[in-house]
Amino acid sequence: MSGQDGYTAAEALAALAILGLTMGGLTTSLGLIAKGQLKARERVAQSMLQRAVDQRLERLLAREAPFRSDQVAHLVGDELGLEVDCGGAQRCAVRIEGERLVVRDRDGQETSLKLPEGETPKFRYLGSYQSSDVWPPAPMPPPAPPWQSLDGVAILGQADAKEKTLALAKVWLQQRADCEYDVVIQDCRGAP
Repeated sequence: MSGQDGYTAAEALAALAILGLTMGGLTTSLGLIAKGQLKARERVAQSMLQRAVDQRLERLLAREAPFRSDQVAHLVGDELGLEVDCGGAQRCAVRIEGERLVVRDRDGQETSLKLPEGETPKFRYLGSYQSSDVWPPAPMPPPAPPWQSLDGVAILGQADAKEKTLALAKVWLQQRADCEYDVVIQDCRGAP
């Protein structure tokens, strides 16, 4: 070795090139991780939003259930909303206004919940025999029963010619609490 310590220009350039490649790889990796976290955060926010709508709608329906298609005034609905006789000064209502779901309770208080953006929302009523855009649905031809119970209400969104479920509220109660079910007539005695 001569009296000079250090690296040659070629060695220094090689070290800088390796360092540059390492930094470029780290930057790309961090960018991909950030994108993944953003997508995950959006999915979680969307899921929380959907759950809030599900719970609010399910609570309203649970208080007033059961609903039958032969009880015309109890629950009435179309693609844009529904009204329920909830024993208050006004009928309880749920309606779609743009990308918001507006819920009116028995006291007339309205709350607004955000629906997913970019979707065209509409209501779908899930009966025990068929689903329909209106409730009560048109009667089915015999030998089908003259009525059906409401099993759930869905809010569907349509974007890019594909329909997807934005919210789903099940109606768990299918008979009145005082129902004496008769197997022969397939209904509560003294119904509706």
